[in-house]
Amino acid sequence: MELNRLPRRVKLPTFTQVLMIVAEYAWAILVILNGNSVFHAASYEKYHLLEYSVVMTYLLLGMELYIHRIRPPWKTLVLSVGLLVYCMVYVAARQSSMSVVNFVYLFVLGLPALFLLFSIRHSRGRLITLFRRLCDVLVVLAPISLYYWLFAVNMRWIPPNCYIVIDWGYRRYVMGFDQLQYAVQIDSTFFPEAFIYRNSSLFTEAPMYNLWLDIALAGELFLRERTSRFRVVLLVITILSTMSVTGMLYLALCLLLHLVRKYPTMERSQKRATMLLGMVAIPALVVGLVVAMTMKSDTQSYSMRLSDYVAGFKLWLDEPIFGAGYANLQALLPYMYSPDGVLGFSNSLTAVLGTGGVWISLLFYIPQFGALSPKLTGDSRLSYFAICYLFLFCTTAFFGRYVVVVMAAFTMALIFDPSKLRL
Repeated sequence: MELNRLPRRVKLPTFTQVLMIVAEYAWAILVILNGNSVFHAASYEKYHLLEYSVVMTYLLLGMELYIHRIRPPWKTLVLSVGLLVYCMVYVAARQSSMSVVNFVYLFVLGLPALFLLFSIRHSRGRLITLFRRLCDVLVVLAPISLYYWLFAVNMRWIPPNCYIVIDWGYRRYVMGFDQLQYAVQIDSTFFPEAFIYRNSSLFTEAPMYNLWLDIALAGELFLRERTSRFRVVLLVITILSTMSVTGMLYLALCLLLHLVRKYPTMERSQKRATMLLGMVAIPALVVGLVVAMTMKSDTQSYSMRLSDYVAGFKLWLDEPIFGAGYANLQALLPYMYSPDGVLGFSNSLTAVLGTGGVWISLLFYIPQFGALSPKLTGDSRLSYFAICYLFLFCTTAFFGRYVVVVMAAFTMALIFDPSKLRL
């Protein structure tokens, strides 16, 4: 043994690297909070989360260009400007039937800048790193939400010490705990007589929290070189605490995709064990999902969800090119089944089609369906991630939030230049 052996020197990050990391996490937090958190839906206070998300995007873009002395490729600039012009045409066509300010922030200012930022980071092998920041934030949020959901919201060992008034379908008062957890939604599917609150964390309802947890789980499984079992188990438990049927279906999808990805590299004994496990687990899972869907089918929300798919398509038939005005839910209301008159929608697939028409739908459909092909993304793991996201796009409504253009720009950057991918 060498007694005089010097310890290996640890290379500390530079100030600019630390600054970039802080900016990336700030961007991730803002995007998440804009994704239907209670702060986004607050009635009496405006937190300007969409505006700050756009500003943070431009700040990250500026830092990327300045710190690394990068000149964006000409074709990337042309495509970014093309996106801007394309979206401006839509503003001119539908400015009287939609929220122009929100659309401008999302598509005119946000989408081109996001595409330029993501393309530049993709060329440097740093795009996936930015998306891992989103996963990191949600992995930190998950145990916090479980703690408050268990001990404060349901066991009531911790009294509420704050509140917020939100507009979500209707205006209502919501009690909270240290501004880290809010008691929003009582389960009406699995334990209807127990008055158990679903885990909503900071969000307006459990399905919105489930959306972010699902994205984080796909990121852990398919956007990391080494999957952390601890983080995956933590996210799975938290997804189950939202008591979302969509979340359960999503877990089944992730399990299937993960086994498909790992199966070719397994040893023969592992393949046999996987086959035996599948013969037991898959039927049990199917039975469990059928029971859950049967329970859900007896609820009013189930009928409303099914009618939303038809409503968006019918609206598109009446307004095929430009739609009725992007994210104009009032235009969808005559086509929807809404017995209590509450205005809302449950999926992004037909909402984009009906309110945005073919013009806006192409911005989503082409890159999202294109990213399903490993030949276009350059890596099968990214295609698995794209499959997971497409499932969420078809089952959850978030078409009016910044995350929808973030994901559109992400898939655009992937299929635009997959040759420079580095996970």
